[in-house]
Amino acid sequence: ICNSAESSIVIILSCDGIALLNTLRNVVLPLPFTPVMKYMFNSCENLKEVQIDEGIKSIGRTAFSYCTSLREVIIPNSVTYLSDNIFEHCRNLRKVVIGNGIERIPTSTFEYCYNLREVYIPDSVTSIWYYAFGDCYSLSELFIPKSVTQIFVNAFQHSSSLTINLEATEAYPGYDSGWDKPVKDVNYGCTR
Repeated sequence: ICNSAESSIVIILSCDGIALLNTLRNVVLPLPFTPVMKYMFNSCENLKEVQIDEGIKSIGRTAFSYCTSLREVIIPNSVTYLSDNIFEHCRNLRKVVIGNGIERIPTSTFEYCYNLREVYIPDSVTSIWYYAFGDCYSLSELFIPKSVTQIFVNAFQHSSSLTINLEATEAYPGYDSGWDKPVKDVNYGCTR
Protein backbone atom coordinates (compact mmCIF):
# COMPACT_ATOMS: atom_id res chain seq x y z
CA ILE A 1 0.00 0.00 0.00
CA CYS A 2 1.33 3.38 -0.96
CA ASN A 3 -0.18 6.29 0.90
CA SER A 4 0.62 9.89 0.14
CA ALA A 5 -0.13 12.21 3.05
CA GLU A 6 -0.72 15.09 0.66
CA SER A 7 -3.36 13.43 -1.50
CA SER A 8 -4.63 10.55 0.65
CA ILE A 9 -4.62 8.34 -2.44
CA VAL A 10 -3.95 4.69 -1.90
CA ILE A 11 -2.86 2.41 -4.70
CA ILE A 12 -3.13 -1.32 -4.09
CA LEU A 13 -0.18 -3.03 -5.76
CA SER A 14 -0.70 -6.54 -4.39
CA CYS A 15 -2.86 -8.25 -1.83
CA ASP A 16 0.08 -9.60 0.21
CA GLY A 17 0.14 -8.12 3.69
CA ILE A 18 -2.59 -5.52 3.23
CA ALA A 19 -3.19 -3.57 6.40
CA LEU A 20 -6.04 -1.15 5.81
CA LEU A 21 -6.55 1.89 7.96
CA ASN A 22 -9.70 3.86 8.58
CA THR A 23 -7.89 6.95 7.26
CA LEU A 24 -8.20 5.85 3.61
CA ARG A 25 -9.90 8.46 1.44
CA ASN A 26 -9.25 7.41 -2.16
CA VAL A 27 -8.44 3.98 -3.57
CA VAL A 28 -7.28 2.94 -7.03
CA LEU A 29 -7.58 -0.75 -7.85
CA PRO A 30 -5.35 -1.31 -10.92
CA LEU A 31 -4.48 -4.52 -12.78
CA PRO A 32 -3.27 -7.18 -12.06
CA PHE A 33 -5.36 -6.81 -8.89
CA THR A 34 -8.29 -8.78 -10.32
CA PRO A 35 -10.51 -9.74 -7.37
CA VAL A 36 -11.62 -7.27 -4.72
CA MET A 37 -11.53 -9.63 -1.74
CA LYS A 38 -14.37 -9.97 0.75
CA TYR A 39 -14.29 -7.47 3.63
CA MET A 40 -11.35 -5.67 1.97
CA PHE A 41 -12.53 -2.11 2.62
CA ASN A 42 -15.35 -2.87 5.06
CA SER A 43 -15.86 -0.01 7.55
CA CYS A 44 -13.35 2.39 5.95
CA GLU A 45 -15.55 5.27 7.07
CA ASN A 46 -13.47 8.00 5.42
CA LEU A 47 -13.26 6.34 2.01
CA LYS A 48 -14.81 8.81 -0.44
CA GLU A 49 -13.62 7.60 -3.83
CA VAL A 50 -12.92 4.20 -5.37
CA GLN A 51 -11.57 3.72 -8.87
CA ILE A 52 -12.14 0.14 -10.02
CA ASP A 53 -10.10 -0.29 -13.19
CA GLU A 54 -11.26 -2.28 -16.23
CA GLY A 55 -9.90 -5.80 -15.80
CA ILE A 56 -11.09 -6.33 -12.22
CA LYS A 57 -13.20 -9.53 -12.34
CA SER A 58 -15.10 -9.80 -9.06
CA ILE A 59 -16.03 -7.96 -5.88
CA GLY A 60 -16.32 -10.03 -2.69
CA ARG A 61 -18.86 -10.05 0.10
CA THR A 62 -19.15 -6.77 2.06
CA ALA A 63 -16.06 -5.40 0.28
CA PHE A 64 -17.23 -1.80 0.74
CA SER A 65 -19.93 -2.17 3.42
CA TYR A 66 -20.04 0.61 6.00
CA CYS A 67 -17.91 2.93 3.86
CA THR A 68 -20.11 5.76 5.03
CA SER A 69 -18.33 8.53 3.10
CA LEU A 70 -18.38 6.77 -0.28
CA ARG A 71 -20.35 8.86 -2.81
CA GLU A 72 -20.10 7.30 -6.27
CA VAL A 73 -19.08 3.96 -7.74
CA ILE A 74 -18.59 2.85 -11.33
CA ILE A 75 -18.38 -0.91 -11.72
CA PRO A 76 -16.48 -1.62 -14.96
CA ASN A 77 -17.67 -4.04 -17.67
CA SER A 78 -14.92 -6.51 -16.75
CA VAL A 79 -16.56 -7.27 -13.37
CA THR A 80 -18.66 -10.40 -13.86
CA TYR A 81 -19.35 -11.35 -10.25
CA LEU A 82 -20.72 -9.39 -7.32
CA SER A 83 -21.16 -11.06 -3.95
CA ASP A 84 -23.79 -10.15 -1.35
CA ASN A 85 -23.83 -6.98 0.79
CA ILE A 86 -21.12 -5.18 -1.20
CA PHE A 87 -22.27 -1.62 -0.53
CA GLU A 88 -24.61 -2.27 2.40
CA HIS A 89 -24.76 0.64 4.87
CA CYS A 90 -22.92 3.07 2.55
CA ARG A 91 -25.31 5.73 3.73
CA ASN A 92 -23.86 8.56 1.61
CA LEU A 93 -23.56 6.62 -1.64
CA ARG A 94 -25.45 8.66 -4.23
CA LYS A 95 -24.68 7.25 -7.68
CA VAL A 96 -23.86 3.78 -9.02
CA VAL A 97 -23.17 2.69 -12.59
CA ILE A 98 -23.21 -1.08 -13.02
CA GLY A 99 -21.14 -2.44 -15.92
CA ASN A 100 -22.34 -4.78 -18.65
CA GLY A 101 -20.57 -7.81 -17.16
CA ILE A 102 -23.04 -8.17 -14.28
CA GLU A 103 -25.96 -10.62 -14.55
CA ARG A 104 -27.41 -10.34 -11.04
CA ILE A 105 -27.73 -7.70 -8.37
CA PRO A 106 -27.20 -9.82 -5.25
CA THR A 107 -28.88 -9.83 -1.87
CA SER A 108 -28.53 -6.58 0.10
CA THR A 109 -26.17 -5.00 -2.45
CA PHE A 110 -27.41 -1.47 -1.71
CA GLU A 111 -29.44 -2.09 1.44
CA TYR A 112 -29.37 0.88 3.83
CA CYS A 113 -27.88 3.21 1.22
CA TYR A 114 -30.18 5.93 2.46
CA ASN A 115 -28.98 8.63 0.07
CA LEU A 116 -28.74 6.57 -3.11
CA ARG A 117 -30.35 8.64 -5.86
CA GLU A 118 -29.16 7.24 -9.18
CA VAL A 119 -28.51 3.67 -10.36
CA TYR A 120 -27.80 2.51 -13.90
CA ILE A 121 -28.80 -1.14 -14.46
CA PRO A 122 -27.46 -2.52 -17.78
CA ASP A 123 -29.22 -4.93 -20.13
CA SER A 124 -26.94 -7.75 -18.95
CA VAL A 125 -28.71 -7.97 -15.56
CA THR A 126 -31.26 -10.80 -15.35
CA SER A 127 -32.13 -10.86 -11.64
CA ILE A 128 -32.50 -8.58 -8.63
CA TRP A 129 -32.21 -10.42 -5.32
CA TYR A 130 -33.70 -10.01 -1.84
CA TYR A 131 -33.22 -6.58 -0.23
CA ALA A 132 -30.95 -5.44 -3.09
CA PHE A 133 -32.43 -1.93 -2.81
CA GLY A 134 -33.93 -2.22 0.68
CA ASP A 135 -34.14 1.00 2.69
CA CYS A 136 -32.99 3.21 -0.20
CA TYR A 137 -35.16 6.10 0.95
CA SER A 138 -33.77 8.67 -1.49
CA LEU A 139 -34.05 6.51 -4.60
CA SER A 140 -37.10 8.00 -6.29
CA GLU A 141 -36.88 6.41 -9.75
CA LEU A 142 -35.32 3.25 -11.17
CA PHE A 143 -35.34 1.90 -14.73
CA ILE A 144 -35.26 -1.89 -15.00
CA PRO A 145 -34.47 -3.31 -18.46
CA LYS A 146 -36.51 -6.17 -19.94
CA SER A 147 -33.53 -8.50 -19.47
CA VAL A 148 -34.46 -8.66 -15.75
CA THR A 149 -36.73 -11.70 -15.63
CA GLN A 150 -36.45 -12.40 -11.92
CA ILE A 151 -37.09 -10.07 -9.00
CA PHE A 152 -37.21 -11.52 -5.51
CA VAL A 153 -39.63 -10.47 -2.79
CA ASN A 154 -38.41 -7.59 -0.61
CA ALA A 155 -35.92 -6.45 -3.25
CA PHE A 156 -37.17 -2.89 -2.60
CA GLN A 157 -38.22 -3.20 1.05
CA HIS A 158 -38.88 0.16 2.76
CA SER A 159 -38.20 2.09 -0.45
CA SER A 160 -41.69 3.57 -0.47
CA SER A 161 -40.86 6.73 -2.46
CA LEU A 162 -39.53 4.66 -5.37
CA THR A 163 -41.15 4.61 -8.80
CA ILE A 164 -40.03 1.63 -10.88
CA ASN A 165 -40.07 1.96 -14.66
CA LEU A 166 -39.91 -1.43 -16.34
CA GLU A 167 -39.06 -1.93 -19.98
CA ALA A 168 -41.13 -5.16 -19.86
CA THR A 169 -44.78 -4.76 -20.77
CA GLU A 170 -45.92 -6.94 -17.86
CA ALA A 171 -44.51 -8.73 -14.82
CA TYR A 172 -42.58 -11.85 -15.76
CA PRO A 173 -43.48 -15.20 -14.11
CA GLY A 174 -40.07 -15.04 -12.37
CA TYR A 175 -41.12 -11.99 -10.36
CA ASP A 176 -41.94 -13.13 -6.79
CA SER A 177 -45.40 -12.32 -5.49
CA GLY A 178 -45.16 -9.00 -3.68
CA TRP A 179 -41.84 -8.01 -5.32
CA ASP A 180 -43.23 -4.53 -5.86
CA LYS A 181 -44.25 -3.83 -2.27
CA PRO A 182 -44.05 -1.17 -0.88
CA VAL A 183 -42.82 0.92 -3.82
CA LYS A 184 -44.74 4.05 -4.74
CA ASP A 185 -45.54 3.13 -8.35
CA VAL A 186 -44.71 0.60 -11.09
CA ASN A 187 -44.88 1.48 -14.78
CA TYR A 188 -44.61 -1.06 -17.61
CA GLY A 189 -43.48 -0.59 -21.22
CA CYS A 190 -41.03 2.21 -20.43
CA THR A 191 -37.90 3.21 -22.33
CA ARG A 192 -34.60 4.41 -20.94
